[in-house]
Amino acid sequence: MKVLVTGATGVYGRSVVERLVRAGHEVVAVARRPPKALPPGVRFAAADVQDRDALTAAMAGCEVVCHLAFVVTPIKDRELSRQISVGGTANVCEAMKRTGARRLVFASSAMSYGANPDNPPLFIEAHEQRPAADYVYGTDKKAAEQIILDSGVEAVLARTGVTVGRNIDNLLLDVFAAPAIIGIKGVDIRYQLVHQDDIGRFFATACESGPPGPVNVAPADFLPLRTIAQILGKRYVETSAKRALKAIEFAWRHDLADITPGEAAGISYLPRMDTTRLREEWGFECAWSTADGVVDLRRAVTGITAVAKRRVEVPWRLRFPTQRPGDVVSDAAAGRPGLGAAGGQLDSDIPLKYPTVRAFAGPAPLPALTLTTHLYVLRAAATGMLDTFGGAPGVRHELGGAGAAAVGHRLYVNDDVAYAVEHSGGRRRVVGQAYGREVERVAGWAAETLERATDPTGLSDVRLDAMLGLVLDDLAWFWAIAATGAALEGDELGDLAALLTAFPDGSSPFTATAESGRDDGGHSRARLRAERVVRALTQALARLIRERADRLVMAGAIKDADDVAHLTWDELLAPPHDLAVVIGARRAEHQRLAALTLPATVSVTGPTSAVATGGTR
Repeated sequence: MKVLVTGATGVYGRSVVERLVRAGHEVVAVARRPPKALPPGVRFAAADVQDRDALTAAMAGCEVVCHLAFVVTPIKDRELSRQISVGGTANVCEAMKRTGARRLVFASSAMSYGANPDNPPLFIEAHEQRPAADYVYGTDKKAAEQIILDSGVEAVLARTGVTVGRNIDNLLLDVFAAPAIIGIKGVDIRYQLVHQDDIGRFFATACESGPPGPVNVAPADFLPLRTIAQILGKRYVETSAKRALKAIEFAWRHDLADITPGEAAGISYLPRMDTTRLREEWGFECAWSTADGVVDLRRAVTGITAVAKRRVEVPWRLRFPTQRPGDVVSDAAAGRPGLGAAGGQLDSDIPLKYPTVRAFAGPAPLPALTLTTHLYVLRAAATGMLDTFGGAPGVRHELGGAGAAAVGHRLYVNDDVAYAVEHSGGRRRVVGQAYGREVERVAGWAAETLERATDPTGLSDVRLDAMLGLVLDDLAWFWAIAATGAALEGDELGDLAALLTAFPDGSSPFTATAESGRDDGGHSRARLRAERVVRALTQALARLIRERADRLVMAGAIKDADDVAHLTWDELLAPPHDLAVVIGARRAEHQRLAALTLPATVSVTGPTSAVATGGTR
């Protein structure tokens, strides 16, 4: 199925595109500006939803449209905001008529119900939508829904809760990354928050099937704002509604905040939704509760303070690396090494701007699951180090995404990562002073993750998938933390090769697995702590993968649990229909590549060439 996704660069868009690709769909990602990264195979089309002809051209051949483009961060020009959000929706509907696209999935919002003091305890889909006229976001969501209904197109209107998660980067991040969280005296403010993972999964599901019409999308639980502040480690300050409104009006008038006076009521009277239709008619289970989503949000806000529309990095914090899986979108030329034989199916493009890579760990080729998992982990480690030591934003993005490469089913790390870290600026001393305290702080968060992953057999399928993603991301974070400790001691990524682990059984393919005995205090002690967390998370991930493999065996999808070693990470989470064919071909490719002797260092000098600059291995 071919799906067009508008707003593909936003919090919703990235999750939806990733899920659709995993499910094997052809995706056209539409946005005004190119995204930072796209999963392989996704076609990007630069288009503004205000441009009906550009939308129509991008939509050609698409069966389904997932419409996510909308003004989320308020702008001063009310008419322009309406043209983008409401007019853009009208253009999407017209383009669908022109191209024959049969189904629309629209990202509406709980806020379309309105934030009013006489709201019902829980909104069902049949309740009247009553957003205040000066609440732009809710008013425009309601208007967009009406345009869709009037168009007659088959449509799912997903009224979603406020979205959280470890990879959000929108207005909500600024709200929760502020120095303090503000409540209103005398008002019971409870949030109903939906996780970004559940948003991606629901929208991808709705593109395939499901009853048309409105549906509330959120978990069933609510969390007091005071409790949210406690989880995030923020001060909770209460003020009167009158003072809050004056402060918001002042900040909006002087361009100090992106919250309009009309949104002030939303703070006090957040609509709460009944999710019976989601569960009973859609059969959809949110993998994340509101409380779990806030715990996960803690990763996104650590190391960032939002003040007056600016995000300020806290230089001594060990930030969560937010590089997502996929190809980094860049105008720079890239190529693959010429091996003198057919390369691997999973080989990486290496940017000519950062052309030299060095072998990581042993000489044997790695099975697909280990290879793709550790490509993600090592790229996150590169991104994390560049974030920690304050690399230039452009370098963080491009080099972080190219921090590791696959060549002939072997892992290589980019030479320029160590150079960029060494020459990244003056944060090293500050980072070094805080490193030990920071490792202990976030190690406590990892302990919570490990506790949740102790018994995967008791997890539902959707919760198992959520835990797989969470443990992988925490593993990537602690690789970045361990790599930061290595950099503080003058070592490089390659010095952490002993931490690499094969899946699904958790055994290491290398002999150098014993923990080093070094402990001279300071950085060494904290680094060892981080490495122990890496090993614990690796073992937890192996258990989760084994459980996933066992369920595939029980479902008759594969014959042997160990066969999942020949699937990529995405294939593990969304197995293709022809699993036996994929596994057989991947196993044969692995055996073929094992016969290749690759150089220890490869430099890409052109689109299809490579020069060995080191000895064989």
